[in-house]
Amino acid sequence: MDGRWTKANEVICREYNKSPISFVKLNLDKLDLNIGSQSLQDAFLASGQPGSIPYGFVVPFTVTKNGKTYREKAIWVNDRKDLNGGVFVHELLHLYSWPLPKMTRHDLSEGLTEYFTRKINWVYRNSAYNHQVTEVEDFIKKHGCEDGLKKWYFCNRPQDITQSLGETFVKWRYGKS
Repeated sequence: MDGRWTKANEVICREYNKSPISFVKLNLDKLDLNIGSQSLQDAFLASGQPGSIPYGFVVPFTVTKNGKTYREKAIWVNDRKDLNGGVFVHELLHLYSWPLPKMTRHDLSEGLTEYFTRKINWVYRNSAYNHQVTEVEDFIKKHGCEDGLKKWYFCNRPQDITQSLGETFVKWRYGKS
């Protein structure tokens, strides 16, 4: 296994797995971790994703195309992109937050994931998510709730805050149009 996966997992746990947040560290040996542009493109397209091929991708559901099965939660990073540690952190964070609400998965998932990736102080910044990150930052400023948002993100949406925080964020994010 590429050591960048291990380092990213260690950094995530060191930064976020502390009071009031508590989660089980991912066992990387049980994950399907991949580095490669062609296999990423194949998984991305097989999953029915629109748009250009990204820095990384987590398969949202198991899918088979052309005799190849791509398992839910399999991760790819694109070796044709500048791969510093932040890309690995970003993609692993998606698994720590699994699952996110289906109807808002892309913007909500990417905004929060990129926000928490940037808080770890990596050089990596995916400018494609600047708008979503700005909305997360605005939400935190408005509601003063970064710890609550961390708990919601990392702890499988505990019932005590899911309704108040999760729905508030979704309504705030999507009710602006």
